Amino acid sequence: MRKLLVLMFLFILTPPPLAAQDVAFRAGPVISSLSEGGPGSEARSGFLVGLDYGLVLSDGLALRPGLFHLGKGADVATTIQGVDITGGIAINYLQFSLPLQRTFGDGRARFDVQIGPWFALQVGCEVTGAAEGVSATTDCDEDTTGLEPVSSDMGLLVGLGISYGISNSVSFELDASNHVGFTDVFAGDNPAREKTRTWAFRLGLALGS
Repeated sequence: MRKLLVLMFLFILTPPPLAAQDVAFRAGPVISSLSEGGPGSEARSGFLVGLDYGLVLSDGLALRPGLFHLGKGADVATTIQGVDITGGIAINYLQFSLPLQRTFGDGRARFDVQIGPWFALQVGCEVTGAAEGVSATTDCDEDTTGLEPVSSDMGLLVGLGISYGISNSVSFELDASNHVGFTDVFAGDNPAREKTRTWAFRLGLALGS
């Protein structure tokens, strides 16, 4: 998986010279959760930053390979024997996406839909907890609760976006996408079999023809 992501990263940096329509720099908030979070599980907010390319296939149809750093996970808030306990798990990923984009409109304002696979490599993980005024943060590798995320994830994204061209080569873009993970988040004997569920909201600046 690591070799595959390295190859994808090189592909992002050196796209086919005649196929590149534009490059877009994107950033924005994400809201993530786990599919089987259990009682007290809550969505967790994070952040996304990265870039993608538009590789034209035909009029109004393009591939948009992209590479992004984003945070996923979930929070928890519960009460055990009268003690309020809060915490959560934050997992950082380097994620390569390869959605197919269909764009509608030929003026300055355009609308698009996207669908396609994504592959992610874990690059960091922390578990947090707090109770009765005492809080702690632990790296997942050192955690003793059995929360050991697997090193990679994969899934499908579906998104909607709008763009507005301020010149022939510059446009502002805004999109929202739902990323559904297919891989069990935690290794070992995990009966809940949690999978990532993430909404991403991105503001982008696209440069190119």
